[in-house]
Amino acid sequence: MENFESSQQPTFAEQLEEYLPTVADIMRKKSGTFRLRTLIISSVCCLLAGALIALAVVPNALRNPLSKDVTDKLLLIDSFIDAYYIDADKADKQILADTAAWGYVAGLGDIYSTYYDAKSYADAIYSNSGGSYGIGISAVYYGGIYIVSVTNNSPAQMAGLKAKDVITAVDGQKVTEEKYPQLIDAIRGDKDTKVKLTVLRDGKESEIEVIRGEYTVESVRSRMIGTTGVIVITAFNKATTEQFKDALQWVQSKGAKALILDVRGNGGGLVNETNQVLDLLLPKCEIGYAIYKSGNKVVLGKSDKKCVDLPMCVLVDDQTASSAEYFASALRDSGKATLVGEKTFGKGIMQNTFSLGDGSAIKLTVAKIYTASGYEFHLNGLKPDIKASYTEEQQKNWFLLTDSEDPYIQAALKKLEK
Repeated sequence: MENFESSQQPTFAEQLEEYLPTVADIMRKKSGTFRLRTLIISSVCCLLAGALIALAVVPNALRNPLSKDVTDKLLLIDSFIDAYYIDADKADKQILADTAAWGYVAGLGDIYSTYYDAKSYADAIYSNSGGSYGIGISAVYYGGIYIVSVTNNSPAQMAGLKAKDVITAVDGQKVTEEKYPQLIDAIRGDKDTKVKLTVLRDGKESEIEVIRGEYTVESVRSRMIGTTGVIVITAFNKATTEQFKDALQWVQSKGAKALILDVRGNGGGLVNETNQVLDLLLPKCEIGYAIYKSGNKVVLGKSDKKCVDLPMCVLVDDQTASSAEYFASALRDSGKATLVGEKTFGKGIMQNTFSLGDGSAIKLTVAKIYTASGYEFHLNGLKPDIKASYTEEQQKNWFLLTDSEDPYIQAALKKLEK
């Protein structure tokens, strides 16, 4: 599934992304077909997928220069470039500096640690706030650009696009499987610009013009299956808690007697927001803890007595990672929920992002995460209590499945009926 947002000139981090795999890349290789449940994520979110992130500022005491050997080498390289490189007058020293910084962090060999140039860092902060820009749809290739969902209050919704619409042409260019990646970029475009889409709906084609703009990502969606409330959480960002509260209130108002919490494909996000959602579901307890380089054990969150008193199942798969695993494990450890699905991804480490004072930043792995029971899920994942998975055919066309056809949903309903 593709997520559409701005396609302004690629940032330094985006240009180098192919050299430093993200969690999404690893999942894609691991599962064969990348079944993203996240409905709207910006490109920055993809860079941050699965990270338990806390923003920090580097203390002045840590702002020491590199070792003399390193600085001397960089200065020597720079002098050779100035003296002998044929296009030295065209060289962008900021790009050279960003590249050197990126390479220095990449030398750690940790795919979760990276360098952000000023634009990437600003985008990361915006993305973590729950904001995005573009037209606000998610889609897959299925006879065209098949719209899986449309974000509420997004440019796409305001223009009249709907789930199950098929975009057959973009600005007059016919959509084919070969041109699909190119036309995805064409749909993304820049903010405050127009894109003309040819849309097939109920066997009839029409032209719809969309003005790209900003919108709030929907990281939470809800629906009812009989008397069971289903809440899908696609990521944990700063908008998630309020969206979850609204979803929980809605299913309760509909008379929900049980809950299915769906975190399939959820690559993680912000640990504080994960704790806030868990506080609504858990009785009084410690939620989980981290162990840092110093050996210090730090409790990551606590829940008060007030909680939802309903039987619950949590749906997980091999793309459930990081804070989504932390979320699932906390509910199981407390005895509140049963895990249904596949073994999870296994990312139990936490990253902090440190500002470098000039608009840029570095993200570093700083701690290991443990469940409240002391289980280390990094590289191990969480084993479900009840196994469920797609058939090969279902995995190809998961976006077409109804609740009655979804093996995860059906396994959870069967458990909750007991």
